[in-house]
Amino acid sequence: VRNLRLSSGTLTAFPDKIAEEFRQYYQSLYNLHERDGRDKRDTESIRVQEYLRDTVTKAIRPDAAEELDAMITAEDIQAALKSAKTGKAPSPDGFCSDTTKLFHQYCFHG
Repeated sequence: VRNLRLSSGTLTAFPDKIAEEFRQYYQSLYNLHERDGRDKRDTESIRVQEYLRDTVTKAIRPDAAEELDAMITAEDIQAALKSAKTGKAPSPDGFCSDTTKLFHQYCFHG
């Protein structure tokens, strides 16, 4: 990102100001506490459980559930990145697969 319009409305090209703006944005985006001090995850978890209880009619087999609960390995990540198409639109995190693949090389291969 070369330039960014800050929440104050000013345009900046300073990397430190851009980084701070991103930090503030994502901090507020993922702020999980409601005003009354309750954790939003608790409220959301209850809503999800109620929805699933009321709408899901089939259960996952225990062996399939165990496989789904398994830890994600480095090999899993590498396989997913290898199969990801390049040149596609960014995902919800704002990064396209090309960027993720580039950073993957640094993370796994130094």
